Amino acid sequence: MISALLLLATAATFTEAQGGGSNAPSCASKLIPCTPPASCCDPIKEAVRTELPCLCNLYNTPGLLASFGINVTQAVALTTRCGISADTSSCSRGN
Repeated sequence: MISALLLLATAATFTEAQGGGSNAPSCASKLIPCTPPASCCDPIKEAVRTELPCLCNLYNTPGLLASFGINVTQAVALTTRCGISADTSSCSRGN
């Protein structure tokens, strides 16, 4: 969910590359999306579970994430790769 937005900047350095197919050129394996390790995903999952109001505040404050150097698009993608729903509806401003 939104927690990936908070942790993306540091988490990107902890990714591990997946291997490519046996018929693929060696350089192709470098183009396959990375799977973040537990040391990256576990803190994101914990933040979603225990700090959702704080994360929603970050999400609902335009420009705040960018001021921390966090790319929202990449953060949502990281969340998905960690197996966490990127549904931001629980952070609607009316709640």
